Amino acid sequence: MCERFFKENALITIPKKQKDKEAVFERIITLFEFNRIYNEKEINEMLGEIYPDYALIRRYLVDSNLLQRDNYGEKYQRIK
Repeated sequence: MCERFFKENALITIPKKQKDKEAVFERIITLFEFNRIYNEKEINEMLGEIYPDYALIRRYLVDSNLLQRDNYGEKYQRIK
C-alpha cells in the first residue's frame, strides 16, 4: 500500500492522507530494533538514508507513538 511513496528504499514524499502517513511510518519503524536504545545521531543517520529531512521523520515517529524519546531528546527506543 505505501510502496508508491518509496523508490529504492528511499521515501520520495510524505503522503498527505493520514492513513497513508501511518502506513509509511509503520514501514519506517521496522528499521529499528525493539529493546535497543538509540542515540540521536544513530536515529538521524538511519532516517537520513531514507529521507533528507530526517528530523521531520523523527518527529513524526515520536508523535505517532512508534518511537519514544527521553525527556532530553538524547535517547530513543522503538515502542511499537
